[in-house]
Amino acid sequence: VYLRVAEESPEELPDDEAMDAATDHLLAVASVSKTGSIELQTLGRSAAAPGPVSIKLKHKNLYGSALPELIVEERARSKDHALGFRGLRVFEMADQSVREVLSRRLLIKTPEGLIVVPLWGATDGPQGPRIVFDAAGTKQIFSYNNALKRFALDRDATAAANPKPTPPA
Repeated sequence: VYLRVAEESPEELPDDEAMDAATDHLLAVASVSKTGSIELQTLGRSAAAPGPVSIKLKHKNLYGSALPELIVEERARSKDHALGFRGLRVFEMADQSVREVLSRRLLIKTPEGLIVVPLWGATDGPQGPRIVFDAAGTKQIFSYNNALKRFALDRDATAAANPKPTPPA
């Protein structure tokens, strides 16, 4: 995780300009190539991010792959919602690169209309790994799609996990 540094110091700017103090964390992964040189892969912020974000990183083996996955949590202030923007990105680590396998907003709207930040975790499903978001009993389930080589919303599993309430007699 890195920050871009302005070329000018605050003293060098004209009097009517100020440096933008918004945090804008950026992400890059360095790896050693087969030839032994260091290669840098820059990863922009998620497409859903409203602008500059702060980033928290974790390594976690979510589903038993050879290398742990890189978990990126993004946060930013947002005019759209009091909770701000929250995003989750999961990258698989490969020999000389990383590949994004999930990018989602970390906000779920419940049937009652509440917007909440879900808890999330990885589980094993019938066809392979899953990532489950759970917010106040409302679940979204993402299963690993081997054809796409990424996690995709599993509508059937999500519908089964969120049964419609039985109407009163």
